[in-house]
Amino acid sequence: MSSLPAARLPVWRWTRRCVGASVAAGGLCVLALAAARQFTLLDARIAGALLGGAVAAAAIAAGTLPVLLSQRISQRCSNALPGFGAGVMLAATSFSLIVPALAAAHELGAASGLVEPAASVLGAVAVTIAGSHEVIPGSHEKGHATSATAALVVGFVLMMVLDNALA
Repeated sequence: MSSLPAARLPVWRWTRRCVGASVAAGGLCVLALAAARQFTLLDARIAGALLGGAVAAAAIAAGTLPVLLSQRISQRCSNALPGFGAGVMLAATSFSLIVPALAAAHELGAASGLVEPAASVLGAVAVTIAGSHEVIPGSHEKGHATSATAALVVGFVLMMVLDNALA
């Protein structure tokens, strides 16, 4: 089997792509400068919300880099990655629901010292077990249940640690 020679772009196409990329980069720079100027004129709350949204968008974009840069990943890793993502999402969802519920319970006087941690651990275990089978069912078919569930647990724990450390 013979190998094909590497395809090279004609000079005019390469030049056209470079000019197009330069124009796009220049436009983005002008847009960024205009946005920065407008950003200083905004209310502090709106500016904080926009900055938080931009940081979240950058984190999501950075999370896609391993997928873009990797050539081949193993089946085990392929099963673990959605589990990790599911764990992070379950943790985010549970905290967005649990924290206001605990605050309401404190206001009503229904919270004691040991009930909240025990209920949180019990809920985390139940969500992990149910979520690992419902969110990523295909990973349990061929003996990859351990790695998928472990990734889900790691994602959940990491999200809890980050939420408590940063909040």
